[in-house]
Amino acid sequence: MENEIREVIGIAFSKKVTISHRKKWIKNHINKNKPMIFVVRHAESEANVGLATSNPEKISITKSGEDLSAKFADEIEINPDLIVISRHYRTLQTAQPLIEKYPQAILETWAIHEFTYLAPSACIDTTKEDRKTRVEEYWDKCDPDFVDGLGAESFATFFKRVQGCFNRMKVLGDSNAYFFSHEQFIKLIEMLRKGVIADASVESMK
Repeated sequence: MENEIREVIGIAFSKKVTISHRKKWIKNHINKNKPMIFVVRHAESEANVGLATSNPEKISITKSGEDLSAKFADEIEINPDLIVISRHYRTLQTAQPLIEKYPQAILETWAIHEFTYLAPSACIDTTKEDRKTRVEEYWDKCDPDFVDGLGAESFATFFKRVQGCFNRMKVLGDSNAYFFSHEQFIKLIEMLRKGVIADASVESMK
């Protein structure tokens, strides 16, 4: 049986969204009669608010992110059988309230980490504003096989990783699962779910 993959991209972590709106959104997007997969973006991080960071895997969420993660867990009505995080610390922090609420759920780490297309060694102690030019140059290059340096990933490799995880999600059987991941990973999952992307071509990067 293939699970129905629903997306929850940051809806719980927007300061502009009230608790009642979040509860209504979650209620309207669940089906208690069939297994569900929720793909949740991590809460507000240090990088999101413009702080300088050095290691993509060790970026933490903010105090606001911690508060909203706790509220998100409080609002969940579908008991998880499986909670999945990435190797990036901020997904564990975001998932922690849900892990504590449902200690019986299996906790796993999958390769659902963010797409790191800039070499980390070239981005030590930089903000997202500092990286803006390098980011634009990367996407302007539009080369699926280009690797920026040690620790960076090509778009082609990223695509294969996401596709592999997507296929693995679809055969989870009767498990209700919550995946705590990252913006670009979730965007590509959604494109695969809708069938609007098929390969890691130049067109796919545009």
